[in-house]
Amino acid sequence: MSLEKGFNTIKKPKEKMDGLMGELAQRVNGEFGEEILNSDASVNSEEFKDVYDLEEMKDDELMIKNKQLMWSAATNENTQKFYQETYNFTEDGEALTEKIVAKYLENRDSSKPALLEKAVVVVFHKILGDKFLVVRSSVHDDYENGIDNMIINKETGEVVCTFDEVHGEAKYGGEDRKREKIRKKAQAGGAKIKHGLSVKKNSSGKNELVKGPIKNVPAFFLSLEPAKLDELLISMGNNLNDPPSAVELEFFDLFIQSLEEQTNFLNNERIPSQVKINIDNFKKSLVEIKNLRSRFN
Repeated sequence: MSLEKGFNTIKKPKEKMDGLMGELAQRVNGEFGEEILNSDASVNSEEFKDVYDLEEMKDDELMIKNKQLMWSAATNENTQKFYQETYNFTEDGEALTEKIVAKYLENRDSSKPALLEKAVVVVFHKILGDKFLVVRSSVHDDYENGIDNMIINKETGEVVCTFDEVHGEAKYGGEDRKREKIRKKAQAGGAKIKHGLSVKKNSSGKNELVKGPIKNVPAFFLSLEPAKLDELLISMGNNLNDPPSAVELEFFDLFIQSLEEQTNFLNNERIPSQVKINIDNFKKSLVEIKNLRSRFN
C-alpha cells in the first residue's frame, strides 16, 4: 500500500485555505501588533521567549523534530526507497531524511484532516471574529496536547474551549467514540495549553494578548464525513471578508449543535470541579455565539 494513501489531497481547496490562513494571520497580527500567528494561522511559539527559557524551547523543538521523524518513518530503508522512486530524490544520509520529512509535512498539510482544521477556523472567524479570537494551536500543542484550535472570548479574555477535528469520525462512529474521547479528556482535567493566549485591556482600553500556559480548558471534538467536507470547502470564497455562505452557516449550526450535545453530556459526568466551572463559563459564551450567528439569518 502506498505511504501516501489516505492523504487524499485536494489541490484547489488547499491553495484556497492557505490563502485564507495567511489573511487571518495578517489580520490578527495587525490587531494585536505582534507576530503571534504564523502564516498558517497557528500560534507562533517563538513569541513565548518571555515565558519559557531558551533551553525549554530547544527541548520543545527537539520533541517536534523527533515526532516528525518517527511519523514520517524517514530513516526506514523501505520508506527511503519509496520516496526516491516516487519523487526522484537523489540525496542520501541526513539530506535524504530531511527531504522526506519535508515532503511528509507537505502531504500532511494537504490532507483532509488538515483542511478540516483550517475550514473550522475560517467558518468560526467569519461568524464570531468581532467578539472571539479563533486560531490554530501551536505545533507543540497539536503534537503534545492534541489541540487543533482555540477560541478566546475577547470580552472576558478567556480561552473558552479547544477543538480537535476528527475527519471521517461520523462515518466510523460514532457518537459513542466521541463521547468516550471527551469524557476521558474532561476526567483528565481538560485541555492543557502550553502556548495559550488570553486577552486583557491595557491602560488605553485596547485589547492586548497575554501569553502563557492554561489548563482545565473544555475540550471538544468536531467531526465531518469526507463528502460533507468537500461540500464545505467548495462553498468557501477566496476572501476572508466574504460573508459566510449558506453552506458555511449550515455547518456552523451543525458544529454548534454538536458542542451543545457534548456540553450536556459532560454535565452528567463526574469530572474535576474546575473543568466543570469552565464548562459552565463556556455555556455563557455559547449564548453570545448564538447571538452572533443570528445576524446572518
